Amino acid sequence: MMTTNIVFCLSFSPLILYTHRWWAAVLRSFDLAGFNTRILQELHRRELMVSQLGLPNKRRGTEAEVAEHWASVGRLQWAQRDPVGAVQIIRDLVDFEQEVMHNKASLLHAAEFVRDQPAVIVNRIVGHVQYLFEIKSLEGVLPRMNQVYLFTEEMRNFLATVRALLGTNSSAAVPNSVLLAEIERRISIS
Repeated sequence: MMTTNIVFCLSFSPLILYTHRWWAAVLRSFDLAGFNTRILQELHRRELMVSQLGLPNKRRGTEAEVAEHWASVGRLQWAQRDPVGAVQIIRDLVDFEQEVMHNKASLLHAAEFVRDQPAVIVNRIVGHVQYLFEIKSLEGVLPRMNQVYLFTEEMRNFLATVRALLGTNSSAAVPNSVLLAEIERRISIS
């Protein structure tokens, strides 16, 4: 009976060795640790870019700088984080991308609607705004409207300050041309 067990074990020995080699090859091909590291590096790179958005010069780090930061600081930071947090960041990025694609699709549909039905008053207004402010796409209408609003508010504040400096009554409707003429007169005197 003992010899049968020895022969049985010896006959499976090459199979066990082959199975171990096969499993090692499978693990190498998946390289899950490397995949994990690359994912965390990209999340770290994204985090750096997001944190740099608020910088005044908006300088983005080069690939070498980002890699150096990963090696010195990022690897340790991400190793201490919960993996669920990384998955949540990825989920948030996918959700954000989906929202951006939805918004772009909505803008494309709206642009088609404006182009296909120019007689509708809203479309005429939007088209006229695009014409007046040289806006090439519908996507640029809202940002340009915000710029116009900010400019108008800055001018309103400027004129209020000029009226106060010139001593004009703020309740009196002094035309802007009169204010400008008074500024020119005072500058030419000095």
